[in-house]
Amino acid sequence: MPQLRRGAASGRVMRTVRLLTATLPVLLLVGPTQVAAQEGKRGTIAGVVTNGTTNEPQQAVEISLLGGVRDEEGNFNQEISGVATSDERGRFEFKDLPSGEDRAYVLDAVFDGGSFPGGVVTIPSDGDVIEIEQRVWDTTTDPRAIVIQRNNMFVLQGDEGANVIDSYTIINVSEEAYIGRGAATRAASDDTPAPTLSFSFPEGAEGIQVAESNLDIPELLSTETGLGITSAVPPKETRITFAYDLQVNTGQLDLSRRALYPILNLGVFAEPPFVVDSTRLSEDGEVTIEGETYTRYRSDESVTEGNSIPMIVTAQADDDSALILGAIASGGLLLVILALALARRRARRPAPAQKPTPPSDETRDDLLVAIARLDLDYRNGKIEHEEWDARRAELKSRLAKHKPPEPAVE
Repeated sequence: MPQLRRGAASGRVMRTVRLLTATLPVLLLVGPTQVAAQEGKRGTIAGVVTNGTTNEPQQAVEISLLGGVRDEEGNFNQEISGVATSDERGRFEFKDLPSGEDRAYVLDAVFDGGSFPGGVVTIPSDGDVIEIEQRVWDTTTDPRAIVIQRNNMFVLQGDEGANVIDSYTIINVSEEAYIGRGAATRAASDDTPAPTLSFSFPEGAEGIQVAESNLDIPELLSTETGLGITSAVPPKETRITFAYDLQVNTGQLDLSRRALYPILNLGVFAEPPFVVDSTRLSEDGEVTIEGETYTRYRSDESVTEGNSIPMIVTAQADDDSALILGAIASGGLLLVILALALARRRARRPAPAQKPTPPSDETRDDLLVAIARLDLDYRNGKIEHEEWDARRAELKSRLAKHKPPEPAVE
């Protein structure tokens, strides 16, 4: 059964705290003096709800607000909540909110059975009125609205197996937001909400987390097939990238899973010495992304919803790395060899002396994978915070220059 990283707690407050903590690593870096200077100051968050289906202001939308602050010990605490309903002009307002750069607020809208997270807002100083636009859509429960335009998996060497980056480009071909087949059950029950969009992961995937997304995802839910999200999926393109660990099992890594939606393009990028064996994939040469070389495997045809995707990964012997993952199960001595080989590999990799020159043909997918890989290295202690922060900002700057492609769904 797939496992979330650090045990995802349920409940609206905990979802908000996780979102704020993940989204504001820079905004929350304030000292005790700065925090004290903002005490007692107030501001306002106001805005208008726009219906993306009609492009008109939308009334009768319930907007919830939760806010929190980081204390001097670095603990983030939720301490403010409120609810407002948009009027006939789509307007809503939350007054008399504590201001300061150490505080943050998250807004969520509920409309037509769908949940539309609004992201994180701050009120920098006393008297500020922060104006925002909260978008909602008319909704649909028809699963034919969802197509996976591209699903790329990157298999990287890990300390005790593999790190996997699983990147999805999702197209909602309708003009409405998709809220999942379980929407009726969710509306009629006070139990844990049904997911709007589900994802299938290999058996034994551990520490699953969202590495990058253009959709606010406050919560991941466990499902029979893997994990799901609760956010409504708006029309056109949505990108979600997951990262997780996968352990060696009898000398192999099993990436097999089931397609929950039609997948037009499926690809696996394996870092040497990994090789992929699958009846649905064919080897398609080598590619280099951010200085790392991968063997690329591509699907010969689209994958129909409900079909299985068998993928077995093994490791070939490499004279340079001496990494033979297939023999790990045979004894403790080879575990020592593995550790030494990985240590040698890291030692041979010099620290970057300057920012790499971006290749002229890099794509959005290349950059999203580079960001996810950088986050994995930081999470695993391979790079320091300052280097991670600088490199991530540089990658995000390059990503911002790439206009998302128009969806090409037949």
